[in-house]
Amino acid sequence: MSLIEKAKKIQEKISSGISFNENLSKFSWFNLGGPAKIVFRPDNLRDLSIFLKEFNTSKQVKVLGVGSNTLIRDGGFNGTIIKF
Repeated sequence: MSLIEKAKKIQEKISSGISFNENLSKFSWFNLGGPAKIVFRPDNLRDLSIFLKEFNTSKQVKVLGVGSNTLIRDGGFNGTIIKF
């Protein structure tokens, strides 16, 4: 099962937003960066917990905070970004 298929199954179980191929430049103070395959923005701890348990792949998951002092490649990220 692909990452996007996993995320779509999880999306049915939670109320938080999951988007696909979203440009990361709007999350960086430097306005740099290409698209991420999946961007998850948890609204609450329950949704975050469900997402992490169901997704269960740690290699392709990165956490992004405010985006200060963060450089994101123009080529984007071939994985999942969790945006707090």
